[in-house]
Amino acid sequence: AGPPPLSREDVLRALASELESQASASDSPVGALIRLAALELVSGASAGAAPEASNLTPREKQFLESWRELIGAARENLKHESDVRPLADKVVELAERLRAEESIAVADARLCTRIDGFGMFNELSRRDAGGPYVFTAGKPVLFLIYTELVNHAHAPTTRGGAEGFLVSLSQELTLTHASSSGESVVWRRGFEGVSEFSRKKRRDFYTTERVSLPATLGVGAYRLKVSVRDETSGAVAEAVIPIEFVAAGSAPR
Repeated sequence: AGPPPLSREDVLRALASELESQASASDSPVGALIRLAALELVSGASAGAAPEASNLTPREKQFLESWRELIGAARENLKHESDVRPLADKVVELAERLRAEESIAVADARLCTRIDGFGMFNELSRRDAGGPYVFTAGKPVLFLIYTELVNHAHAPTTRGGAEGFLVSLSQELTLTHASSSGESVVWRRGFEGVSEFSRKKRRDFYTTERVSLPATLGVGAYRLKVSVRDETSGAVAEAVIPIEFVAAGSAPR
């Protein structure tokens, strides 16, 4: 007869020991520590303090702490409740907490002829997918910039007796031209501010700006840099939009 089968507890202990060894030996232990914390759902009991890992980044430590908090909430909720709504609320809470620690970023930036709302716009033609927007040199150019943002800060405030949050941003535009002598700034619009109040924190946020470029821009490749400053946190996010000016008759229709 062979050896007796391992008990459930023996298997869990072996898995935990293996993951702890992986975490100790790895230069990037966060994956092993995430899996180790997940074992608590299988065991139905807290594994206690997580093993120390000095080579975790601050971001990884914060994520691991939130992950263990979520696992603990799931363990306790599933012991006594069949309703998963409290657990779903916990997921949203932790996601918001992690998002609040991120710096503002540009999720999307496009040149448009019309903007109707968040994610709703008529985009100008490009040479190809993801390529430059193409205009005819020697003519003035008019367009709208759609800039979609994530991780913007919310400043608690009161407006008209209502408590809520203020998103306060400013945007700068810089157009540069690449030539054999290097890259030079040919047009710039300084920071222009926008702020919006809402009773609840806004997950979806975008800005629009009308732009008129002069007819003096010659044939060549250009880069339009969109810089957005979060006036609450002081963080700055940037996106670069490629633009190409071509001779008359060469622009796509």
